[in-house]
Amino acid sequence: MAEKTDGKIRWDTKIRGEAKRPYRWWSAERKKNLPYRCFGDPVNAENGALIEARWLRIGGAIEVYDARTMRVIRTYTAKIADSGPHKGKAVIHID
Repeated sequence: MAEKTDGKIRWDTKIRGEAKRPYRWWSAERKKNLPYRCFGDPVNAENGALIEARWLRIGGAIEVYDARTMRVIRTYTAKIADSGPHKGKAVIHID
């Protein structure tokens, strides 16, 4: 069975075997996994999260994490730019 760690799902390889789609999205704003957002390739998970981040409210964030190791791969946050050519406009900040 999958174990929940702070709401995130940790894949138990001893019981369930190797994961086919271990890369998941976590909504930091809602504090839960986004349904049906499981990917077999980290690049696809990151590209999808970047596209989805375009529709986030300001301050919202999506994390891409590996359910096998619970390692956060990348975080996308919607913010207002405070400097540079996009000052005052909504931008996606990538951590």
